[in-house]
Amino acid sequence: DVGQTTKDGAVTLEICRCVGACSQAPVVVVDEEAAGRVKPNKLPQLIRKCTAQ
Repeated sequence: DVGQTTKDGAVTLEICRCVGACSQAPVVVVDEEAAGRVKPNKLPQLIRKCTAQ
């Protein structure tokens, strides 16, 4: 859910208005690195990348 953090503290889901990458929307930012044109099926891969670090 938006605004929630996983129990291990690795992932927090937030919504923001602008990251300056409108031409790449929808955009997901992980550790200050933007990933553009993200489809829902790509989210698990991005989350795994984040939690593996």
